[in-house]
Amino acid sequence: MNTVAPQSPRMKVLLVEDSPDDAALIEQALKEVDGARFDLTHVQRLKEAVQQFGLGSYDVVLLDLALPDSHGIETVTKLSAQAPNVPVVVLTGLTDEAMGLDAVRSGAQDYLVKGEVDGKTIARVMRYARERKWSEAQLRQAFDEMSRSRQELLHTVSELNKAHGDLKVVHLELIEAAKTELVGRLAGGIAHEVKSPLATLMIGVDYLLHHVAGDDENVRHILQNMNDAIKRADAIVSGLQQFAQPSDLEVKAENLGAIAEQALALVKHELGKHRITVDLEFAKDLPALWLDPNKIEQVFVNAFMNAIEAMPQQGTLTVRTLAKQLDADDVDALPKDKGPHFLVGQTVVVAQIDDSGPGIPEENLAKVFDPFFTTKPPGKGTGLGLTVARKIVELHGGRISVRNRDEGGTSVTILFKA
Repeated sequence: MNTVAPQSPRMKVLLVEDSPDDAALIEQALKEVDGARFDLTHVQRLKEAVQQFGLGSYDVVLLDLALPDSHGIETVTKLSAQAPNVPVVVLTGLTDEAMGLDAVRSGAQDYLVKGEVDGKTIARVMRYARERKWSEAQLRQAFDEMSRSRQELLHTVSELNKAHGDLKVVHLELIEAAKTELVGRLAGGIAHEVKSPLATLMIGVDYLLHHVAGDDENVRHILQNMNDAIKRADAIVSGLQQFAQPSDLEVKAENLGAIAEQALALVKHELGKHRITVDLEFAKDLPALWLDPNKIEQVFVNAFMNAIEAMPQQGTLTVRTLAKQLDADDVDALPKDKGPHFLVGQTVVVAQIDDSGPGIPEENLAKVFDPFFTTKPPGKGTGLGLTVARKIVELHGGRISVRNRDEGGTSVTILFKA
C-alpha cells in the first residue's frame, strides 16, 4: 500500500524588495523548489513591511537593504524593532556582501547575495534562520529565568541575613530583659531591707539634734552631716524602689512644655550656680498628652541635672518642644532596642534637651541607660537616673534617646505619640 508523506506546514514569507525584477526572480526560484509550500507577500518599502506586521504574522522576512525609504544596517534595526521575534534574512547585491555580514552582526539571522542563489538555497537559509531565531529566543528565555532565579536567591539570602540580625537583636533583648528583671528584684529586696533602718536612723538623728546637741556647734554640725547622709541614702533607696517597681501612673491631659518649665524652676538654683544660660524654644499649641506630670517632671529634672553636671563652669542649656510627623529617617534614627515602636507618618510631640558640654565618650553611649552605670565619682551618683527615666517614658508609650551633637555636647530626645 502506498502512503503519502505528510506535508510540511506552509511558510509565510514577507519579501521586502523595491526591484520588481529581483522580486520576480526570488518568487520564481521558490516555486521551483520540490515540495515547496510558501506563501509569499511582496512589498517595496519598509513602511509597507511594518504595516504588514499589523495585518498578520510571518515566519521569515527577506529584506533588501537598499529601499526607497530606508538604506543600510538601519533598515534591519528598524524592522527588528517592529517585529523582534521574526527572523530576518538580508538580501544584498554582488558588491555589498560586507554589508550583509554587518547586518548579521546587527541582528539579522543570515544574508543572501542576489543573483548567486537558487530556490533550494533560499528555502534552506530561511528554515535555518527560523531555527536560529527560535534557539535565540529559548536562550534569552533561559537567561531571563536564570537572572530571575539569581535575584530571588539574592533576595532570599538578604531576608535570611535580616532574619538572623533580628534574631540576634531579640536574643540580646531577652538577655537584657532577664538581667534587668534580676537586678530589679535584687534592688527591690535591698530597698525594702534598708528603708526601715534608715527611717530609724533619721528619727534618732533628728531627736539628737533637737534634744541633745544643745548649743554645741560641733555636735550639731556632725549630726547635721549625718542627717544629710541619711537623706542621700534614702533618696538612693527611693530610686531603687522606683527602678524595681514603678508606681502606677496618674495620667491627665498635660502640655509637655509646661512640665518642662516646672522642672526648670526646680533646678533654677543649680543653673545660676554654674552660670548656665537657658535657651527655650517651646512650640505653641502643642497637642495635649496623657501624662503623669510628677513622673515626667522627674525625667526632665534628671536630664537637666545631667546637663548641668556636664557644664560645671558655664554653658548653654537649650530646651525645645515641637510636634511633627515622623518620616523614614526619623524612624531609622530611633534606638534599635526594646521599647514602644513608632511608624512613619505618626504625629509625635518631642522634647529635646541640648547642652554645650564635652559630650559622652562613644564607648559609653550604649551604656547610659544600663542600671548602675555612671561615670561620676563615688558618692556623686548611683547610675539609676536615666534607667528610671527611660522606664517612666516607656510606661507612657514614649521613647528617650541620648546622642552626641555634631557641634559638641549631648542631646537628649524624648518622644510621645500625639
